[in-house]
Amino acid sequence: MTDINSFKSIVYAIIMIVIFGITAEAEIQNTFAFQGRLENADGSPISSTLNMTFRIYNDQSDEIWSESLPVNVIAGEYHLMLGESTPIAFTVNEQAKTFGITVEGDSEMEPRQDIGSVLRAGVALSITNAAITTSKIVDSAVTEDKIADNAVTARKLSVSTGSSLPNGNSGASLLSNGDGTFSWANAIPPGVMMPFAGSAAPTGYLVCNGDAVSRTTYANLFTAIGTTYGAGDGSTTFNLPNTNGKVLVGYNSSETEFNTLGKTGGEKTHTLTTTEMPSHYHYVSLTTSTNGAHTHSYQKGDPGDNSISDSSGTHDEYDDMSATTGSAGNHNHSVSGNTGSKGSGGAHNNLQPYITLNYIIKY
Repeated sequence: MTDINSFKSIVYAIIMIVIFGITAEAEIQNTFAFQGRLENADGSPISSTLNMTFRIYNDQSDEIWSESLPVNVIAGEYHLMLGESTPIAFTVNEQAKTFGITVEGDSEMEPRQDIGSVLRAGVALSITNAAITTSKIVDSAVTEDKIADNAVTARKLSVSTGSSLPNGNSGASLLSNGDGTFSWANAIPPGVMMPFAGSAAPTGYLVCNGDAVSRTTYANLFTAIGTTYGAGDGSTTFNLPNTNGKVLVGYNSSETEFNTLGKTGGEKTHTLTTTEMPSHYHYVSLTTSTNGAHTHSYQKGDPGDNSISDSSGTHDEYDDMSATTGSAGNHNHSVSGNTGSKGSGGAHNNLQPYITLNYIIKY
């Protein structure tokens, strides 16, 4: 075994303190990596497994931690993780700390290593609440890439507005006022309506079905729409817009049909009136027959070749013969009438293609 007394009286150790785990808030249990070098008195490196004790002191006298363990030294170099068997547990203070090494029960090597400033930096997360103020952090020193994802939770953040910030309404958003202060604001203001495919309104909304609701429970909505869609009981309630079976149309002050909020109109079916029908006619041609010409037969005397003598003298002889009257009887008749009734006069469907949804309103 290597003779401890042959070690150099001053063994230099490179102390690399790297904090690996932090498991408490008020008191921290830490481990840190340690790298050192051991040489014989003649300067030759040691290669052996040695029992070594490591201690941490407040300043040069008060021991606050120690750990003993076998250390495998190869060609003078050794590396180990201190604090694994005996956790290092202490809070940060301003007192300087030193680090001492004892090999195989020999006297502690001299001088002790001053590690106070390095160790304090390593366990800085054990500082008291609000110890790190904005004046202790250089502007822009903490950038996005220096903070691990999800490392800072919402409950760890506080907002300073120069004065106390009251609790906002449920669902409200925190907005900057542009002067370094903040205020609560509703991302969707009360009174905004929107279509909703579900059957029940989500939190913060009501279905637009004309119900009478409380003026105090829904005070923000009452402030926004008042009694425009109904006064409820006249004192404690007011009515929601009723969109059941209706489509929405924009307000227009220049058209009487749309110049009042809450005004309704329109028909699902409609029967045309005479004044709503376009001007038109139906063509028809009517005449009577012109077959009115006719004749009449009659008998007349026809002078013959003979004569008859009697006491009054001599007369021509007439024979009976058939004859007809003239046919000058053509004429027509005036006719009046209509083309006949068509259609039933019933109402027609007046609906556009549609899909049925709920409308909801923010309160």
